[in-house]
Amino acid sequence: MNSAQQSLPAAQNPDDAAGQLRYVEARRAAGHQLAAAVWFPLLIGGIATIAAPTAIALIGGAAASGWYWGIAGPVIGISCAVFYATRPIHLPVQEAFAAVGIAIALMVGALLLGFSVGESRTGAPLLAVTAGLGAFAWLYRSPLVGMVAAANLIAAIALIINSSGRLEQISYLATGIVSCTVAIAALLTMRSESSTE
Repeated sequence: MNSAQQSLPAAQNPDDAAGQLRYVEARRAAGHQLAAAVWFPLLIGGIATIAAPTAIALIGGAAASGWYWGIAGPVIGISCAVFYATRPIHLPVQEAFAAVGIAIALMVGALLLGFSVGESRTGAPLLAVTAGLGAFAWLYRSPLVGMVAAANLIAAIALIINSSGRLEQISYLATGIVSCTVAIAALLTMRSESSTE
């Protein structure tokens, strides 16, 4: 019973040190998740996606989708910028710059693909959205954002194969619901983790 490990003070015990390290890593991950707050862009993006078919039908015309996303995209981007800028906790500067770069690339890519392929391949802009969400999932280490990226990829492939109006409406509705559901799950997870500290 007189091992070297037992003779160490409690603070120097390797088991205690490993436990403390795990605790610090868990708190760091929780802080990162709190700063990332992925629920906000997923929620407003999901709402905009659900509203898209109705808004596009109201706008009317061949360029209706381009007009809708040309307005909704920047509104979402500005809303996210204001949300993150006014939060008391922020991501590290490098990650914040990476997030801004990804968001800009996502919007520009989606608009360019949307206007270049026109009505023939309505799922093409979703490929840019999928790539952007995949990058955000990697940046934020978020499997939840990865789920939304996967839903957008499935919708993009379906619409590229068959871009009928009915399938487009179903795809918008499905991806919007997935995005909103994941946003609520992310918010609830974040709240439960912060309440257990």
